[in-house]
Amino acid sequence: MLRIRFIQLTYIRLCGLLLAVIGWVLCVIATGADEWRVWHSKDVPGTSPAKIWVGIWRVCFVDHPPEGEPTRQCQEFLEQHQSLPTEILIAQDLMPFAIVVLSLALVCMFFALWNVFRNARPEKVFLTFFRVGGVLILMSAFIIFIPLMWNIYSVMVNERIVFPGDFSLPALPNEQTVGFPIYVGFFASGFQVTIVHSVNPVQSRYCALSALIFWDIWLCTRSLRPF
Repeated sequence: MLRIRFIQLTYIRLCGLLLAVIGWVLCVIATGADEWRVWHSKDVPGTSPAKIWVGIWRVCFVDHPPEGEPTRQCQEFLEQHQSLPTEILIAQDLMPFAIVVLSLALVCMFFALWNVFRNARPEKVFLTFFRVGGVLILMSAFIIFIPLMWNIYSVMVNERIVFPGDFSLPALPNEQTVGFPIYVGFFASGFQVTIVHSVNPVQSRYCALSALIFWDIWLCTRSLRPF
C-alpha cells in the first residue's frame, strides 16, 4: 500500500517537473527580452517618437535614416556603463542566478524521478531530492520576484535612466509602461510557487499564501500607470 502511494505521488511530481520546465522556459524568455520597460517619448532625434524599449541587457528603438526604411536598432549595456540604474544592474545578476537555481532544482527532481522509475532504493533518499528541488524552486521564484518588483516601482514613479552619451536617448520619457517580460516573469515566478506542492506536499501549506500574493500582484500590474 505504501509503495502504491509512493508511486502515485511520483506521478504527481512528474507533472510538477513538467510544469517546472515550463517555468524555467518562461524565466529564460523574461531574462532575454528587451521590453521590460516601454518608453513613450517625443522629439527624439533619429528615433521613433512612439516607443523606446528598455531591457536589462540593451535598449532598442526605431531608427529613421534620411534615406531608406526605418529599422530597429539596439544598443548593448556594457560593464563600463556605470550610469545605469541599480534595478537594471541587479536584474542582470539575479535573473541568470534564478535560472541557475531553477536548473539545479530540475536536476534534483529528474534524478529522483529517474531512480524511482527504475525501482532503485532507498526511497527516503529520493524524497530528500524531491524536497531539495521544491526548496530550490521556491528560492528561484522569490529571486525572480525582486528585480520584477524593483522595475515595476521604477515604472510607477517614472524614474529616469541616464544612458551613455553615445546612445543619444533621453533620460526621461513622457510616459513609461510595464513591458511583457515583466508579466512573463511574474507568471514564471507565481507558477513556480504554485507548483511546489506537487513536488513536496509538506511544503504546500507554506506556499498557498505566497502563491495568492504573487497572482494578486501580477493582476495589479496589468493596470499600472506612472504617477
